[in-house]
Amino acid sequence: MEQARANDLKTLEIGLAMKKLKLKREQLDLSFDSNDLERSKLAMGRAEASFKTEKFKTQLEDARHAELLRKCLDCLVAGLFVMSASLLYGAYVYSYKKITEATMACNSTPEDSKSWWIPRQISTFNSGFDTLRCQVQVWSRMLFGILMVFTVGYLLFQRSATSQQNMPVTILLMLGVACGCAGKFCVDALGGSGIQWLLYWEALCMVHFFSIAWTSALFHILNGPVSVLQGARHNGLCPFWFRRFLFYANLLLILPLGCGLLPFASPGEWKEHFLLLATDFYELQVIGPRV
Repeated sequence: MEQARANDLKTLEIGLAMKKLKLKREQLDLSFDSNDLERSKLAMGRAEASFKTEKFKTQLEDARHAELLRKCLDCLVAGLFVMSASLLYGAYVYSYKKITEATMACNSTPEDSKSWWIPRQISTFNSGFDTLRCQVQVWSRMLFGILMVFTVGYLLFQRSATSQQNMPVTILLMLGVACGCAGKFCVDALGGSGIQWLLYWEALCMVHFFSIAWTSALFHILNGPVSVLQGARHNGLCPFWFRRFLFYANLLLILPLGCGLLPFASPGEWKEHFLLLATDFYELQVIGPRV
């Protein structure tokens, strides 16, 4: 009897031990599943962080590219005004005599054009009308290109004030073709080399076309790759700040001044001209006016 009770107790103890082992096994399975869940959460967290980083990088790239386009557009507008001012100055310095001769030629009316059967008043009226028409043609040829450039520059300036900074290629086609042809005739009428002006003008338009068509490549050349973390980026061959300086100097000064000044005289002649102006200014300010 006692032996049977002892066996029952042993059987009960073994059953309890097996239940404990089963509970521990289930606990281990739950811990394993919990670890898998934590690993999944960590993987999802890393994926979400990577997605946010890529999204922020994309937004940062878009913002930087839009800023670069806006700067290029502002440089184009400023370059148009610099080019127009230098063009008028170059025409005033080296082509004033030719402009005067072109306008004065309209005042000379040949005597053979008068007929005996036309009254003097009508002949005088016709002569004045022909002179006015000739002067209008001369001045319109001279100023048409400049007025067109100013008009396009004003439209670009109005566009730069809006939030959308993407300049369509059609405006560049208008600048390169329409304004190029009109400007060539204008420079020829002013006494300069229209072909030389057209070469500089097309180079300026091509630079702006490159900035629109390949904005990301231009940004990479000028600033390097876009980085989320702000840090100093160096390039041993050519620093990025020097690249930006050369790029904006070409857009603002070199190409516009080349368009405006070089069609009328060579760089050596302009150098002598400005040295003479500087010498006269120095003598006037330091030495004083000559008696």
